[in-house]
Amino acid sequence: MKANSSFLKIFLSTAIPFGLIMSLVITFQRDNIFIGAIAGVVAGIMFGLILAAFVKRQETKLQSEDKLFEGEKVLLEGPTNHFLKLESRGGWLTLTSSKLAFRSHGKNIQNTPVDLKISDIEKAVVSATLFIIPNGLKVILKTGNSERFIVTNRKLWVEKINSLLS
Repeated sequence: MKANSSFLKIFLSTAIPFGLIMSLVITFQRDNIFIGAIAGVVAGIMFGLILAAFVKRQETKLQSEDKLFEGEKVLLEGPTNHFLKLESRGGWLTLTSSKLAFRSHGKNIQNTPVDLKISDIEKAVVSATLFIIPNGLKVILKTGNSERFIVTNRKLWVEKINSLLS
Protein backbone atom coordinates (compact mmCIF):
# COMPACT_ATOMS: atom_id res chain seq x y z
CA MET A 1 0.00 0.00 0.00
CA LYS A 2 2.88 2.37 0.80
CA ALA A 3 4.29 2.04 -2.73
CA ASN A 4 0.90 2.91 -4.26
CA SER A 5 0.42 5.95 -2.00
CA SER A 6 3.94 7.14 -2.85
CA PHE A 7 3.22 6.77 -6.58
CA LEU A 8 -0.07 8.63 -6.15
CA LYS A 9 1.58 11.43 -4.15
CA ILE A 10 4.27 11.91 -6.81
CA PHE A 11 1.66 11.76 -9.57
CA LEU A 12 -0.65 14.34 -7.96
CA SER A 13 2.12 16.70 -6.86
CA THR A 14 3.41 16.91 -10.43
CA ALA A 15 0.26 16.43 -12.54
CA ILE A 16 -1.82 19.15 -10.90
CA PRO A 17 0.69 22.06 -11.07
CA PHE A 18 1.89 21.09 -14.54
CA GLY A 19 -1.69 20.67 -15.79
CA LEU A 20 -2.74 24.05 -14.41
CA ILE A 21 0.23 25.83 -15.96
CA MET A 22 -0.33 24.12 -19.32
CA SER A 23 -4.04 25.00 -19.19
CA LEU A 24 -3.17 28.67 -18.76
CA VAL A 25 -0.51 28.65 -21.47
CA ILE A 26 -2.70 26.87 -24.03
CA THR A 27 -5.77 28.97 -23.15
CA PHE A 28 -3.82 32.16 -23.87
CA GLN A 29 -2.19 30.72 -27.01
CA ARG A 30 -5.46 29.47 -28.51
CA ASP A 31 -7.73 32.07 -26.93
CA ASN A 32 -10.06 29.18 -26.06
CA ILE A 33 -10.66 28.15 -22.45
CA PHE A 34 -12.22 24.80 -23.40
CA ILE A 35 -9.22 23.67 -25.46
CA GLY A 36 -6.88 25.01 -22.77
CA ALA A 37 -8.65 23.08 -20.01
CA ILE A 38 -8.74 19.78 -21.93
CA ALA A 39 -5.12 20.08 -23.09
CA GLY A 40 -4.00 21.01 -19.56
CA VAL A 41 -5.70 17.97 -18.02
CA VAL A 42 -4.22 15.63 -20.64
CA ALA A 43 -0.73 17.18 -20.34
CA GLY A 44 -0.89 17.05 -16.54
CA ILE A 45 -1.93 13.39 -16.48
CA MET A 46 0.74 12.39 -18.99
CA PHE A 47 3.51 14.33 -17.23
CA GLY A 48 2.46 13.06 -13.79
CA LEU A 49 2.36 9.42 -14.92
CA ILE A 50 5.71 9.62 -16.70
CA LEU A 51 7.45 11.32 -13.77
CA ALA A 52 5.93 9.03 -11.12
CA ALA A 53 6.86 5.93 -13.15
CA PHE A 54 10.42 7.21 -13.59
CA VAL A 55 10.81 7.90 -9.86
CA LYS A 56 9.46 4.46 -8.90
CA ARG A 57 11.80 2.79 -11.44
CA GLN A 58 14.78 4.67 -10.02
CA GLU A 59 13.74 3.71 -6.48
CA THR A 60 13.73 -0.01 -7.24
CA LYS A 61 16.99 0.30 -9.15
CA LEU A 62 18.90 2.32 -6.54
CA GLN A 63 17.45 1.21 -3.21
CA SER A 64 19.82 -0.96 -1.20
CA GLU A 65 18.46 -4.47 -0.82
CA ASP A 66 20.53 -5.36 2.24
CA LYS A 67 20.06 -1.93 3.89
CA LEU A 68 23.83 -1.39 3.81
CA PHE A 69 25.72 1.41 2.08
CA GLU A 70 29.47 0.94 1.76
CA GLY A 71 29.37 -1.41 4.75
CA GLU A 72 27.29 0.88 7.00
CA LYS A 73 23.68 0.49 8.09
CA VAL A 74 21.32 2.73 6.11
CA LEU A 75 19.26 5.00 8.36
CA LEU A 76 17.33 6.71 5.56
CA GLU A 77 17.47 6.69 1.77
CA GLY A 78 15.46 7.95 -1.14
CA PRO A 79 15.34 9.59 -4.55
CA THR A 80 16.64 13.13 -4.70
CA ASN A 81 17.87 15.95 -6.86
CA HIS A 82 21.11 17.65 -5.86
CA PHE A 83 21.94 21.15 -7.02
CA LEU A 84 25.46 21.56 -8.40
CA LYS A 85 26.02 24.96 -9.96
CA LEU A 86 23.24 25.34 -12.55
CA GLU A 87 22.41 21.64 -12.83
CA SER A 88 19.84 19.80 -10.77
CA ARG A 89 21.24 16.26 -10.74
CA GLY A 90 18.91 13.33 -10.16
CA GLY A 91 20.04 10.45 -8.01
CA TRP A 92 19.85 8.73 -4.64
CA LEU A 93 20.47 10.15 -1.16
CA THR A 94 21.64 7.83 1.63
CA LEU A 95 22.09 8.62 5.31
CA THR A 96 24.26 6.46 7.56
CA SER A 97 25.54 7.17 11.05
CA SER A 98 28.76 8.65 9.64
CA LYS A 99 27.77 10.35 6.37
CA LEU A 100 25.17 11.73 4.01
CA ALA A 101 25.91 10.45 0.51
CA PHE A 102 24.52 11.43 -2.88
CA ARG A 103 24.97 9.21 -5.91
CA SER A 104 23.91 10.39 -9.35
CA HIS A 105 21.81 8.05 -11.45
CA GLY A 106 24.25 8.55 -14.31
CA LYS A 107 22.02 10.48 -16.72
CA ASN A 108 23.47 13.82 -15.59
CA ILE A 109 26.20 15.96 -17.10
CA GLN A 110 28.04 16.10 -13.75
CA ASN A 111 28.16 12.64 -12.15
CA THR A 112 30.42 13.47 -9.22
CA PRO A 113 29.31 11.83 -5.95
CA VAL A 114 28.83 13.92 -2.80
CA ASP A 115 29.90 12.54 0.59
CA LEU A 116 29.27 14.74 3.61
CA LYS A 117 30.69 13.52 6.90
CA ILE A 118 28.19 13.91 9.73
CA SER A 119 30.98 15.56 11.77
CA ASP A 120 31.23 18.29 9.07
CA ILE A 121 27.52 19.17 9.20
CA GLU A 122 26.36 22.14 11.29
CA LYS A 123 22.65 21.48 10.78
CA ALA A 124 19.95 20.49 8.31
CA VAL A 125 16.93 22.68 7.61
CA VAL A 126 13.87 22.55 5.38
CA SER A 127 13.89 24.88 2.41
CA ALA A 128 11.73 25.77 -0.57
CA THR A 129 12.74 25.05 -4.14
CA LEU A 130 12.35 28.16 -6.32
CA PHE A 131 11.27 29.95 -3.12
CA ILE A 132 7.78 28.35 -3.21
CA ILE A 133 7.89 24.56 -3.57
CA PRO A 134 8.09 22.92 -0.11
CA ASN A 135 10.38 20.01 -0.97
CA GLY A 136 13.87 21.26 -0.19
CA LEU A 137 16.53 20.02 2.20
CA LYS A 138 19.43 22.35 2.93
CA VAL A 139 22.47 20.89 4.68
CA ILE A 140 24.62 23.62 6.22
CA LEU A 141 28.25 22.69 6.76
CA LYS A 142 30.52 23.96 9.53
CA THR A 143 32.57 25.74 6.84
CA GLY A 144 29.55 27.93 6.06
CA ASN A 145 28.94 26.26 2.70
CA SER A 146 25.73 24.37 2.07
CA GLU A 147 24.35 21.60 -0.13
CA ARG A 148 20.76 21.62 -1.40
CA PHE A 149 18.59 18.65 -2.25
CA ILE A 150 15.01 18.04 -3.34
CA VAL A 151 13.58 15.17 -1.28
CA THR A 152 10.34 13.51 -0.30
CA ASN A 153 9.56 13.72 3.44
CA ARG A 154 12.00 16.60 3.99
CA LYS A 155 11.03 16.98 7.67
CA LEU A 156 12.02 13.36 8.30
CA TRP A 157 15.39 13.96 6.61
CA VAL A 158 15.99 17.06 8.75
CA GLU A 159 15.00 15.21 11.92
CA LYS A 160 17.24 12.19 11.18
CA ILE A 161 20.27 14.27 10.17
CA ASN A 162 19.98 16.65 13.12
CA SER A 163 19.54 13.74 15.56
CA LEU A 164 22.99 12.49 14.53
CA LEU A 165 24.55 15.87 15.33
CA SER A 166 23.71 15.94 19.04
